[in-house]
Amino acid sequence: MIWYFATWDETGDSQRFASIDAIVRFIMDYDLMIGNATFIAVKPDGQWRDCGLLIDAALEEERLALGYEAEHEAWLGSAEATGR
Repeated sequence: MIWYFATWDETGDSQRFASIDAIVRFIMDYDLMIGNATFIAVKPDGQWRDCGLLIDAALEEERLALGYEAEHEAWLGSAEATGR
């Protein structure tokens, strides 16, 4: 089994996850910022690989599915209209 690890650089906290989907759910549930986070996948033999781009893509897909993009575009439009 491949394990996925997320480490938040500010706190040094690290969590282990069984899938990329589990990481995405965790990030979305707690509205976490991932700019200063490190994500790796580790195989049973100890080989590891950075998987930050996979997490970014999965988060983007989830946000689109949930309509976050449309909500954000609407917010941008209202901010531009009011000058804020």
